Amino acid sequence: MRIVWISLLACPAMLAVATAFADSPQPPGPIDAAAGVVLVPRVAPSADSDNEVAGLAKGSKPMLLNWERVYALALARARADRGPQSPTLDPEALAREAAKVGIADFARFKKEFVGEGPFRDPSAKVLSLLREMLAVDSARRNVAAHEALNAVLMERIQGESGGLTRLDLDTVFAALVRTRQRLDHQIREFRDGLDELKVALGLSPRASVILDRKGIAEFQTVFDAIEEWSRSPTRRLAELPRLIAQLPLMGDVDLGGEPILEAIDVNPDRWEEVMTKAARLALENRGDAGQGQARQDAGVALELRVRRRIRRLVELRGAYDRTKQGYEDGAKRNYELAIRRRDQAFERLLAPPSEVEAPRSPLLEGLVAQIADVFKAGDELVGLWTLFRAERLALNRDLGVLPYNDWNSFYADLKALRGAAQVAPAVPGAAQVAPAPAPPAPPQVAPAPPGP
Repeated sequence: MRIVWISLLACPAMLAVATAFADSPQPPGPIDAAAGVVLVPRVAPSADSDNEVAGLAKGSKPMLLNWERVYALALARARADRGPQSPTLDPEALAREAAKVGIADFARFKKEFVGEGPFRDPSAKVLSLLREMLAVDSARRNVAAHEALNAVLMERIQGESGGLTRLDLDTVFAALVRTRQRLDHQIREFRDGLDELKVALGLSPRASVILDRKGIAEFQTVFDAIEEWSRSPTRRLAELPRLIAQLPLMGDVDLGGEPILEAIDVNPDRWEEVMTKAARLALENRGDAGQGQARQDAGVALELRVRRRIRRLVELRGAYDRTKQGYEDGAKRNYELAIRRRDQAFERLLAPPSEVEAPRSPLLEGLVAQIADVFKAGDELVGLWTLFRAERLALNRDLGVLPYNDWNSFYADLKALRGAAQVAPAVPGAAQVAPAPAPPAPPQVAPAPPGP
């Protein structure tokens, strides 16, 4: 937080410069450089901040729970049926256990994944925690933005400029208190979830571990790029859609070599065809449990579950990035609009007073709401993506299939991949940006399960 306050020392001077040139023609753009510093202070996650969020000592070096190690721990726990492990994890002991229980055997894992044995898929818990990690990052940025806004307003009120009152400052400070409370709540939620995941993987709640951010890093990369754009006084509004287009792709569901969600989007009349095909596959692979009426009832419940999951996946995919009749109305679009509204609200608040002085309090209240909306819209994007991944794995299990042939392809599909940056140019003749290259496939890493 010291970095944020240091950066604020420059804000009054920057605001003074902006005010001096307010009457002169300005280049088009929603807000100036000073506004960028206030609205989007730099608050980057670090190893120390992650340790603090996880309740670990500053400077500690916890073991990273990447996808490889998460599944290794889950498989070892299911196969060995062990109780909670020691808080201290020994990498060599983990490697020995991996070899002993055959963690690297992907074919065996596929059978356990779709079977009815003791294995429990940890992906839903991990994806939820990854979402919580980015929610904590958003909450930290929200606090920093409100602290910066509070400091700037204090300067303007003391200088009796801008038509603002002490009540306005108190309003912003009250919003700042709420953002700090929200941050405390997000940290508590993350710590509770992390403890639950440790126990589910056979670890002690005191184990010094933290989730690896790499699985969802592309969201943070794009969010950071958009913040840099917001801080630039020479930015162009036409660049914002190109940046948002790089948000991670949602993906599809493969059924017999066909992407079924895309098929439904293209032709809604195929709903029942897709549902029937999926239910038939599930009943063939998973509908042989029990006898007589019990088996029939189980088959009906399985079919209902498959149909419900497909509808849910279509809903999540559409909510993330829906385009109908050439108009986007999904969460990506909401995120873009939230950024534009926030910038416009700040521009109006800092605009020179008119001849007929209007109260600035409504503008200030609107700005506070728009700052929160930007972070809320970003959190919604991450939430939709993680829910989709978890629901798709649950559907695969109900279908009795796992459409991957090796660990690399399985882990790759659990990681967020950046979307293409190419969008239609806003100005005729403008050059398009080439799509971002796809990241290489993850290396083959032998998973490491817990020690005896």
